[in-house]
Amino acid sequence: MINLEDFNVAGDDSIFELLNRVFAWNDKNILKLDPVSGGITNSLFRCNNTTTNETVLIRLYGKSTDSIIDRKRELVAHEMLFDLDL
Repeated sequence: MINLEDFNVAGDDSIFELLNRVFAWNDKNILKLDPVSGGITNSLFRCNNTTTNETVLIRLYGKSTDSIIDRKRELVAHEMLFDLDL
């Protein structure tokens, strides 16, 4: 398990701050963060709220990957997959 306080996403933002901002998960003691292996250009983390048993996947883009991946096109693909419940 990774210590949320030690992992910075970009600049001063941390994964914890992101989870707090998006999901209002504001207690670090109830969160479990595990890395998911297998990513080529990104880092993936499974974030579990142990109180509600909700789990989300956080993806962190790799350094300079925007030069090889069209993020707008990727977003459209994700939206299509979401609409298909995939």
